[in-house]
Amino acid sequence: MTEENENKKEIIINFKNYQIDKLKNNEKIFLLKVLFSYYQEILITYRGDGLFYIPSGFDDLNHYFKLLRKKIIEIIESDETFNEIKNNDNKYSIISEIENIYDTQDFFSVWEEHTYPAIIYIKNIIDNKDLFENSLNSYTIDKNVTKLLDKISKELDDVKEVFKEIDKDFRKKLSFLETHSKEKQKEEKETTIKHEHSHKFENSIQEKPLDINIIKETILKNKKTQEPNDYQKIKKIDRNFNGLAYWTDGSITFNNKELILRAQLRDLLRLFISSPNKIMTYDDIKDTIIRAEDRERTKNTTISKYINELKEELKKYTTDIVIKNEKETGYRITKT
Repeated sequence: MTEENENKKEIIINFKNYQIDKLKNNEKIFLLKVLFSYYQEILITYRGDGLFYIPSGFDDLNHYFKLLRKKIIEIIESDETFNEIKNNDNKYSIISEIENIYDTQDFFSVWEEHTYPAIIYIKNIIDNKDLFENSLNSYTIDKNVTKLLDKISKELDDVKEVFKEIDKDFRKKLSFLETHSKEKQKEEKETTIKHEHSHKFENSIQEKPLDINIIKETILKNKKTQEPNDYQKIKKIDRNFNGLAYWTDGSITFNNKELILRAQLRDLLRLFISSPNKIMTYDDIKDTIIRAEDRERTKNTTISKYINELKEELKKYTTDIVIKNEKETGYRITKT
C-alpha cells in the first residue's frame, strides 16, 4: 500500500473514531456549522452548472462525503436542540436520503424547487443557533476532523478543475456551431438551419460520454505545460467594470484572477457587468438565471438569496465592488 493510501486510511479511521459525546451543546453547534458548510459545498460543487451529471470518477470525495454525512447525522441525532432540523422530513432529506454523491441526480433535478432551498433552510437554522445559543463563539476543532476537511477541500478543487474543462469544451462546441450556422444560412432557409443544428448540437453533447480520467489527464498536462490552446489565445474581454471583466469565453476575472463561480452566479454577475449603471429588477434577474417554466413561481426572496450568495463570493476577490439593493426594486453593481 502506498504512503498516500496509508495516510488516507489513517485519516478515515481517526475521523470515524472521533467521539462527540463529551462535547458541550455550544461546541456541537459550532462543529455542525463547520461540517455542514463543507457538506453544502460538496453538493454545490458536484452539481456544477447543472448541465452535466458525472456518475463516477470521484471515489475519494465520495468516501469523505459519506463520513462527513454520518458525522453530521450523529450530531443532529445527539441533541434535542437540533430537532427543528430532524423533524422536518422534507428539508432533512438532503442529508438523510443522500447516502453518497453518486446518488444525487434526483436531488439535482429538483435543485431550484427543493434541494437548494433545503440547504439554505438548514444553514439558517444552524446559523441562528450559532448566534442565539452559542453567541458566535469559536472552538478548537479536533485535528482528526480538520485533516478530513483538508482532504475534502483538495478534492473539491479537483472537481472544479474538471468542470472548468467540461465548460470550456462545451463553449468551444457552441462557438463552432454558431459559426457553422451562419455559413449555412447563405444556402438554406433559417427555419431548416435552426432545426438541423439544434439536433446536431444535442447529439454532439449526448453521443460522447464524459471520460473523467481523460479530463483529469488533460488538466495535469495543462498544468505542466502552461501553454495556452488556440481557444485561449483568441479570447478577449467583452465587458469591463473597474477591473471586473467578462471574457468572450464566458469566464469572469478580477484584475486577471479568474473568479470560480457556479453557473447561475456567473450568469448573474455577467448581467450586472454588462449594464453596471442599470438597476436590475427581479424580473431581469429571473429572466437570466431561472428557467422559463419556473420564473412565475420563483419568489423575490429566492432571488435575494442568490444575490446574497453572489455578494459573499465576490468578497473573496474584492471589497471595492459591491451589489446594492435599490429601494426594493432591484439591484445594481457599484464601486465603493
